[in-house]
Amino acid sequence: VSSNLPKKGLHDFVKLAQRLEHRGAQIDCLLIGPENTYLHDLKAQQARGELPQNLVMPGYLETPQQALALLDVVVNLSHFEESFGRTVLEAMAAARPVVCYAHGALPELVVEDENGYLVPFKAVNLVAEKLILLAQDAGLRKRMGLAGQARALERYSIANMHKALAGALEGCR
Repeated sequence: VSSNLPKKGLHDFVKLAQRLEHRGAQIDCLLIGPENTYLHDLKAQQARGELPQNLVMPGYLETPQQALALLDVVVNLSHFEESFGRTVLEAMAAARPVVCYAHGALPELVVEDENGYLVPFKAVNLVAEKLILLAQDAGLRKRMGLAGQARALERYSIANMHKALAGALEGCR
């Protein structure tokens, strides 16, 4: 769920799909986002048989809820240091475990082995291993998803955001 740009880890996501197919994992990798030249190029490569069929490209969806309804796990492989990670937080709020690079602000959202997995930057093989673990264990996906949802509500609810903002503003006086 991204802008389908290289800086968002587009090529790493393609490698992930290839590695999962090579390992025989029955895991579809959905690349959800706007139609752009990068996505068109990937679709053309797939049509020529150069990319695996487990790489599914449904294109842009109107809302995060529509996208998250299609997913069991959310993967974030951004190459730039995310300053917040809205898609990761949306996944957590929707009770989806997250697998992402331990890069930028994402380690502030994802707690290793609690609501997802943090892997070293560009460690696509390790991302594949974590996804295989999650695919094989529905209970683990549910436990991690619920832990992420609880964390999202605890730290990022409207009420808590108001308290934090009030506290910050009080400090300015």
